[in-house]
Order: sequence, then C-alpha cells, then structure tokens
Amino acid sequence: MLIRHPDYTRRRLARTAEQLHAAVYPESVPVDDLAVSGETGRISWHDAQSLDVRPAELGERFGPLWATYWFRGQGTVPEAWRGSRVDLLWDSGSEATLWLEGRATQGLNQHHGDAVLVGRAAGGEAVSFQVELACNGLFGRQAGPVELRRCELARFDPAAWQLFHDFETLRLLAIDPGLDEAWAGELLSELNRFCNEHDPAILTSLYEHHNGTRAHEIAGTCHFEHPQRGFVAFFGNTVNKDCNVGIRPMHFLDGAGDRNDGRMIEHRRRMMSGGRISDRRQT
Repeated sequence: MLIRHPDYTRRRLARTAEQLHAAVYPESVPVDDLAVSGETGRISWHDAQSLDVRPAELGERFGPLWATYWFRGQGTVPEAWRGSRVDLLWDSGSEATLWLEGRATQGLNQHHGDAVLVGRAAGGEAVSFQVELACNGLFGRQAGPVELRRCELARFDPAAWQLFHDFETLRLLAIDPGLDEAWAGELLSELNRFCNEHDPAILTSLYEHHNGTRAHEIAGTCHFEHPQRGFVAFFGNTVNKDCNVGIRPMHFLDGAGDRNDGRMIEHRRRMMSGGRISDRRQT
C-alpha cells in the first residue's frame, strides 16, 4: 500500500487512539467526600483504621520520599448508571493501592489509574473505598512530585474499551520498526480508513490476517552447465511468511550453448574425475 504522507498518518492514528481511549469512560462524577491521614510508615489496613484524617483536596502534594498516606473516600453512583460497571479514576503520580472492605484489590500508578469499584451498579447506591498512597514511583525515587490530581467515579463502557484496544494494538504494530514494510503500509492504510469511516469491521478484517497468508514474488536468474548445451533459466520463487519455499520454473532461454561446447564438456569430465579447474590441457 502506498501512503503519501506516512508521518502525518501516524500522528492522525495517535490522535484517534486518544479519542477512543477517552470514550472508555464517557461519564464521571467527583466523589462526595475524601479525607487523608497524616504521614505514616508502612502499616497494616487494620492499623490504618485508627488514624486521624482531615479533608483532602485536588492539587495537594505529599511527601517526603517513602512516606505513606491513607485516603478514605465515599461517593454516590448516579441512577442513570444502573447496570453499568463503575470504576475509580485515580491519579497521584505515584504508587497506590485500592482497598475495598479490608482487601487490597488493585495497584494504582501513573500507567494504570483505574480500578473497579462496582461490577454491576444498581444505581443510586453509596460506595466507600480507601487508597494507600506511597510517596515513590514504580522503581523507587521519581522525578515528578506526588500530587493528587484526580479522584472520581466513572462509568465504564466495555464496547468502547474493546474498540480502543483493538485499534491501539494494530496502531502500535504498524509503527514497529521491524515490521515488514508491505504489511506496515497496509496497516497504515486500513487504520487511516477506519479514522474516516469508524467501521469496526475494518479492524476485524485486519485481525483475520494470519502468518503465511501473504507472499512475495521474486524473480531471479541462474546459470546451469549442461553437458551438451548451456542455458539460462529464469525462475520464480514464492516465499511465504512462514518460511516455506516453493520454486517453479517459469521460462528457459536456450541460446548460450552454441559457443565453447567442447570446452564445457571437457571441463565437466575433469570435475567428475576429481581434476581441478586449473588442470587444463594447453592447446
């Protein structure tokens, strides 16, 4: 596939991926109440229940490095979300752990800021949760500050999630530098078409491609020495992606054997008898 402006297309695909990702949570509401403890060390959930807390605010920063804080949150699921999954959207720029009813249910960090609160909401119910915040990154010290940027309840859309991940997986594959150029071009072209038409069937069709379904035609020449005539053979070589190789003759061009037939026959006899090429008789 020929893409006239591949860099522009890649940027367009990246913007589309951002839009699809945003659609995973089409609605969100702030929590009703959020409180935080003072600085503490690594303590158990049971010990954290006796900590004094104060109101927490978005934009508040926490530290120093390795310190721990415990948050207690409460929210109300909107009536319109009946039957939907409800997630917590959390962003503190650090490691954290979601606790539900005394159980650690999921880790939170800058790469994964969502966690399930209610699998199937009745609508209108109250939910409570706790978050253990650690003032460090995934691998210890981090460059950015630990700052509470987001704490919301959000309605999860499974169809939007599926569409985003189907698209994003193919997009990342298309920009892989080791991908076959022909296949990468087709991916870019079809993903660009998806951006125009928004038809999920386009992505489904791309996922139906399997190893060995694409082939390249390679033309080559080979010179064969015949005991009576020399000829040039043109052949086609079909190489599949699964590395199976098939060779089929296409055409034989006879015309090189009218010259030096005697020398070729003599040379073949010497090779068959173990003689070296340099052992030629002087004429």
